[in-house]
Amino acid sequence: MDRQRGEALGEFGMRLVESSQSAEWKELAKRMILEYIADKGPCVIEDARQYCAVCNLPDPTHPNAWGAIVSGLAKSNLIERTGEWVKASSVLSHASMYPIWRIK
Repeated sequence: MDRQRGEALGEFGMRLVESSQSAEWKELAKRMILEYIADKGPCVIEDARQYCAVCNLPDPTHPNAWGAIVSGLAKSNLIERTGEWVKASSVLSHASMYPIWRIK
C-alpha cells in the first residue's frame, strides 16, 4: 500500500512540475532528446540535456521537469532503458547511478 501511495505521489509531483513548463518548451525538449538519442545512440539523459543546452534550449523553471519529460517519452513508448547503468559525471549528482536510454 505504501509503495502504491509513493508511486502515486511521485507521479503527481512529476505532472505538477511538467505542467509548470510551457507547451513550447516541453515539445522542444522532447524533440531534441529524441534527436540526440537517434543521432548518438544509447546514452544517459544528462548527455541529451547538455545537447539541449548547447542548442540554446532554456533551462526549465524546475530541474525535475527533465525527469517528467523522460518519463513521458518512456510511457509513450518512444524511448526505453537498455538495462545498463552508469555513474553520473556531474558533481551535483553525487555519483548517482543513471540508466542508459535508447530509441524504442
